[in-house]
Amino acid sequence: ACTESLLVAAKHLASSSKGSLDSELFLVKHLLVLREQITPFNTELRVKHKHLDYTATLAAFHEFISESRGHMGQLFRINRNNPLVGLVSHGVPTIQEDEVDCKQDLEGQLRQACDAFIIRAYEQCLVAVIPFLQRCETFNKGSIDGEAKAEIKLLKDTTFGSPNLVITLLNTQVKEVPTSLRNIYHKMKLYLSNKQTHSILFQPIKTNTFAGLTKLQSLISTHYEGVDELSQMLNLLAEVRGQVSQIGTGLDTNSKQDGNSVEAEATSNDNDHVKDSESESKQETETEKA
Repeated sequence: ACTESLLVAAKHLASSSKGSLDSELFLVKHLLVLREQITPFNTELRVKHKHLDYTATLAAFHEFISESRGHMGQLFRINRNNPLVGLVSHGVPTIQEDEVDCKQDLEGQLRQACDAFIIRAYEQCLVAVIPFLQRCETFNKGSIDGEAKAEIKLLKDTTFGSPNLVITLLNTQVKEVPTSLRNIYHKMKLYLSNKQTHSILFQPIKTNTFAGLTKLQSLISTHYEGVDELSQMLNLLAEVRGQVSQIGTGLDTNSKQDGNSVEAEATSNDNDHVKDSESESKQETETEKA
């Protein structure tokens, strides 16, 4: 019941302004809390669900309809060939009993929630890169399978894969990948406090994002050879890949440094305020003595 309530709440969050990432993190967080509450108990948590199975009822009803057509007189005869008797005797629904292991069900739901968050997160990071790669892959397969070798059109000559559009894609979308990845990392830290959980969830996101950028780099190196903008493209990708590789490793240190600088600034302001107050009190004392 708790797991089902969390699933319903997560769906409600996904349909609201919070978005799917928040709903999936909400689900992961509370499923982890629920697992921590259940783990200390070494007992088997199994729940039995009972429900009625109307399969036999439906089959008996169909048989009743088929046998009753053109033989309405048999309905009033008390014998074994009466379709109504067959419906009553064979159409009773049966009680089915299912046993659910709550711990196993919880682990399955948690695994699904984690996988959904990982997929959604790296797709959000590569929101423009993935469709471009898929389109390029489709074009390459179509060119090889559907056209004569002499008539194959180069990827860089297509409308969607022109060097100018690729440069625009790199400057506008790919450059934002590190920012999107950092935002996901910070959002994850808001919901989950365990560092080991951070690593388990964030590492696949970072790996898949890096793999997508590497695939894009390989595609550009292969299909844009000889283009004047090639070095610019590769330099932009190398810069973005370098930033992605650093995310999740130095953020904690940076946040601590930021916190220390904020505290130092606050302390400095407090000291200045104290000094101003002391000088004002000295001036008032001298005035009273005069």
